[in-house]
Amino acid sequence: MIGPSKTLRPGLRGFTLIELMIALVLGLLVMGMVITVYLSNMQASRFQNGLLRVQENGRFAIDVLTRTMRMAGYDDPASAASVTGHAIEGAATAGAAALTQTGIKTNTDIIAVTYEGGTDIRDCQGNNFVQGIIRTSQYAIRDDGNLVCLTDAAGSTAMELAEGIEDMQILYGIDSNDNGVANRYVDVANIGVGNLDNIISLEITLLVNSVSNVLASTDNVCLGCVVFAGSTDQLLRAEFQTIVDIRN
Repeated sequence: MIGPSKTLRPGLRGFTLIELMIALVLGLLVMGMVITVYLSNMQASRFQNGLLRVQENGRFAIDVLTRTMRMAGYDDPASAASVTGHAIEGAATAGAAALTQTGIKTNTDIIAVTYEGGTDIRDCQGNNFVQGIIRTSQYAIRDDGNLVCLTDAAGSTAMELAEGIEDMQILYGIDSNDNGVANRYVDVANIGVGNLDNIISLEITLLVNSVSNVLASTDNVCLGCVVFAGSTDQLLRAEFQTIVDIRN
């Protein structure tokens, strides 16, 4: 005896192959959009972090250099000690620098500043030195992209101050008629020995990079660059410039 036939109840019918394929395609499209948004946000975050790093290192380096340069030639009148020689000495090569340093990046400027110590007066390494002590602080860019300083204090070794400092170029403001105003700005090769005591200002320009790759592709991105052209890679770069008046 043949029993009654069974029929599927409404709502229990399965998906057809076409419906499954459509659902799969829609799911892939949504997943693709999610991944695209995620990668875009990651790239934007990397760029912003790189920009912040450039700004932080650039501003810090400029601040450190500026504070020391303003002390050039300082000589406490109450002290018998005095700054002899030149308060500011620039060099284009490590071999011509006032203090000996190794591993200095070629084609970057080196500058040494000499001044007397006193209350709350520090050298480029942050060390206090007292009245009557004359000290030279020298800044340079090392091959690894760090701004470093060295002093003529006994046992001093180069100290890293800021990273990602790719280049430093300095122009020297010369007051040739003693009226307190720079008549011209020249690089270290064109100062002339007779003008070393006529330097009344410095124009410092730094090229700073993000240290790590933050650009989406190989490019030459150099924010505000006039002196420097930058390089083609995935680093973000920016130029920082300031003019420092020599007060002493």
